[in-house]
Amino acid sequence: ARSPYPPVAQLIFATSALIRPYGVTTLKVIFFGFECVTVAALILLLRRLRMNPARVIVYVWSPLAFWEIAQNGHIDAAAVTFIALAALAAAHERRATTGALLACAALVKIFPAMLAVAFYKRWDKRLPTAMLVTLALFCIPYFVIGHVTIGHLAQYPSEEGFLSGERFLLLKWINRIHWLHPYV
Repeated sequence: ARSPYPPVAQLIFATSALIRPYGVTTLKVIFFGFECVTVAALILLLRRLRMNPARVIVYVWSPLAFWEIAQNGHIDAAAVTFIALAALAAAHERRATTGALLACAALVKIFPAMLAVAFYKRWDKRLPTAMLVTLALFCIPYFVIGHVTIGHLAQYPSEEGFLSGERFLLLKWINRIHWLHPYV
């Protein structure tokens, strides 16, 4: 079946379905678990950076973190977890691990791939190599099956409102106030 979700996201959905088919609560519990791992990774990262680990409370108190993800079931929890783990790996100078974790984040939601630039160290090939190997390992089965399973990806930007500006609140409001819109 076609899906806008990359391979790691689909793997998470499949794991949830194996635990309890059609169980939305199971998926929400999995996302809550990802959030718990994120908090643990942030605490370890703060300690590694010799900062007060109590600063993690800024993240934990955010209603978006636990409420939105656990209540509404957003896959973003997994991407954030992989990003936090990548930051922790980078703090420990584990370049290949950082690359693999960033690739996993990008294979949940596409946007974290842009973070590779922030983590990349000049002339170090371990991070990009690990990213490419991880991407290949997860994507090869999809290419073997055929492009049908990832065929929805091309329509995703249009469907989600990225091309029209509907995805972005300020542009959405401007589009609805016709006298402010320069193209009406």
